[in-house]
Amino acid sequence: MTEEAVQTQTPKKKNFFLKHLFDFLLLGVLALGTASAYIVRAVQKSQVKSLDLTARITKLGQELMTINLYEEGETERNFTIEGTKGKLTIGVKKNAIHVHDAECPGQECVHEGWVSEPNHPIICAHNGIYISISSYNWSEVIIR
Repeated sequence: MTEEAVQTQTPKKKNFFLKHLFDFLLLGVLALGTASAYIVRAVQKSQVKSLDLTARITKLGQELMTINLYEEGETERNFTIEGTKGKLTIGVKKNAIHVHDAECPGQECVHEGWVSEPNHPIICAHNGIYISISSYNWSEVIIR
């Protein structure tokens, strides 16, 4: 066989990058999507700090108290409330609230830690206590 015949019989090898071009493009798109999701979430969290946050503490559906978290100081302030089966010590500071101590077996409400997001309630099912956070931003006011 001649050298030309041998060259025509062996298939040409594709460059590795060209062979896997679609894989690299897909990986790049996924990386950009993930990074943009983290950036959007970080921006949302930074905007929450500028909102007027209000915590509502209810026991079995009845409102016990409302606390304006925006007006709280930078240092923690603790107070105690009576649940259905025990006491809860609640700590508040500027734009954040948490259950410091509770008389319940699982301590899930204590393990929640500091909460400063409107879509993250604290629930102590054992004591029937529900703490919700709502936000009020003056830019959201619509006058009709």
